[in-house]
Amino acid sequence: MTEPLCQPESLRQRIEDGGAIRDGFVLFGDNAYINTPYLVAPFKNVKSGSKDDFNYYHSSLRINIECAFGMLVHRWSCLQKPMPINFSTKKISSLTVALCKLHNFCIDSQDARPLPMTDLDRSSIRLDGGLIMP
Repeated sequence: MTEPLCQPESLRQRIEDGGAIRDGFVLFGDNAYINTPYLVAPFKNVKSGSKDDFNYYHSSLRINIECAFGMLVHRWSCLQKPMPINFSTKKISSLTVALCKLHNFCIDSQDARPLPMTDLDRSSIRLDGGLIMP
């Protein structure tokens, strides 16, 4: 049986126990998190120097990642609502990689722009409690 993603404690435990993140890799979080061996957060209350430089590059990285996910969500409507509760972390990771590869294929095939939203798309998003993106 697969582990549902909705159990954050078990995912956190798997990360802390090792094996969920490859050696040498970390997660990047915002300033709501604290630094751990597997999560890098920005320094707090810095105004200049190397720590401020680190925070700048950390923020730039996070912005690029958020933009990339924004493009994926805009292109693939299945990402505009929560994943089914019975999807495992592995299945969601595989789906994300597949959608990234399809997105890159579309760009390489000169189809860089997603299709415009239809009225059906807009009503589906509203019914699921989501916000309509411009």
